[in-house]
Amino acid sequence: MKKPTKRLLMGFLIAFVVGFALLNILAYNHAHAMMYFTSGGTRTEKPEKLTLGQRIKVLLTGVNVPRPVSSRQPSELDFGCRRLTIRGTNGITLGCWYVDRGEKTPLVILFHGYGAEKTCLIREAKVFLQLGMSVLLVDFRGSGESSESYTTIGFREADDVTTVMQHARLNLRHPSVVLYGQSMGAVSILRAVHRCQGTDILKAQYSEAGRIVQAHQSFFCGTEAIQSYSCVRSPSRSFSAMRSRRLFGASTFTSGIHDRIHRTSSLRPVVSSRISTRPSACV
Repeated sequence: MKKPTKRLLMGFLIAFVVGFALLNILAYNHAHAMMYFTSGGTRTEKPEKLTLGQRIKVLLTGVNVPRPVSSRQPSELDFGCRRLTIRGTNGITLGCWYVDRGEKTPLVILFHGYGAEKTCLIREAKVFLQLGMSVLLVDFRGSGESSESYTTIGFREADDVTTVMQHARLNLRHPSVVLYGQSMGAVSILRAVHRCQGTDILKAQYSEAGRIVQAHQSFFCGTEAIQSYSCVRSPSRSFSAMRSRRLFGASTFTSGIHDRIHRTSSLRPVVSSRISTRPSACV
């Protein structure tokens, strides 16, 4: 092989190795930026709202996601709401808000999505309270009143789901526990599903899962099958309907949780919906 050819091949090889290394560095920067919250600054805007220079900077350094916090108070949910701190694995503490409607009421545990914290689910929690249920809003590790400043986007958060569920069964003493997840919270529930024997799942999907999964699918929790159907869209919202034979003793769920208050009392079970006007941090 002639020397010019060898040099050309060597140049291509070096360029490939350098390019591969740079791509991995970029991928690491983006993953690190998404998983480790910053202590300040503003959250990176959507790409269409960024200038060319800002886009290049984000491409090289990753997005900025401040640690999710809120100044809202438990009284905004209910005057009987109180704070709870639940100790998890490896010294992690989880901040929660708890409203008790009595030992004979089912307990709905609500888990928020990526880049959000528990106050994002106040509207949904109020609907459950109006239905006569008790509610427990949970901050995942790295969010709100919980410890840490990182997220694993549903991987370790499944341990948080298990920890909270075990605490609820041992200390809160409700006849049944229902898990409600939004976006990353739904994924965390699904990862913990094998630990959820005897627990009902009310909602479990990524906020835009309907774009990915158009066919309905079934999953199981204990002996109960819950079927998640393809996403239904309208100009104002997208949601996925779910059906169960046992949950709250009814045969079907009604869609549109925020419209539930205005519907008839016979439609007691509720499926959550994602309202398009909700801030992006809450989905």
